[in-house]
Amino acid sequence: MLYYEKDPYLQTRKGSRPDSFSSTERAEKNGHPCPKPIGQSNWLLNRCSFAGEKILDPFMGSGTTGVVCAANDRDFIGIEKDISYFRIAEDLIKSASAKYGTFLELFR
Repeated sequence: MLYYEKDPYLQTRKGSRPDSFSSTERAEKNGHPCPKPIGQSNWLLNRCSFAGEKILDPFMGSGTTGVVCAANDRDFIGIEKDISYFRIAEDLIKSASAKYGTFLELFR
């Protein structure tokens, strides 16, 4: 998965492919320098996994993938080395878990 990558097929205006996704959605500011938009992560998650599956995000950042997992009945493992970003992710994922009635365990 690559974010912010230009697809040459789209640049030449030949149309799009079913595996290409173009979006101008902006992520909410949350204290992380590069938060990912929920819509993009939601599109990818639902295209590449099924409910009940386990999703690994080895560069969790602010936890967008974890939030989307909570909303879509996926188990989630997130890894983040920066404790300040981990805390941002922890807060967002806990809020999403409460909102959607899911349970995601978080470890430091």
